[in-house]
Amino acid sequence: VDAIRGVGRGETRFPAELLAGALMALTRGGPIPVEPSQGVSELTSRELEVLGCLVEGLSRTEIGDLLHVSPNTVRTHVQSILHKLQVHSALAAVAIARHAGVPGAELSAARR
Repeated sequence: VDAIRGVGRGETRFPAELLAGALMALTRGGPIPVEPSQGVSELTSRELEVLGCLVEGLSRTEIGDLLHVSPNTVRTHVQSILHKLQVHSALAAVAIARHAGVPGAELSAARR
């Protein structure tokens, strides 16, 4: 019930098993199914800011507050990011962002 309410507030939720497995693969340097830079160059500056916030683990609500947009706008940006990076989850997008050197939220916010 808490997860459903969180999603209703615009938060991103991952099953613990999926997150644990993905983090283990990342720390071991496990393979990522796409070229790390694939699609990153197609992202707009706002999409890069949103991706940087995802890298930092911020929720949609937190990203919206930081960037002064609604959680629905954040969701639209995330969907566009996933499409351009050709992935199906925010976690996969974060993995690509880390390998491509996309800065985190604090660096993105400092540029504004």
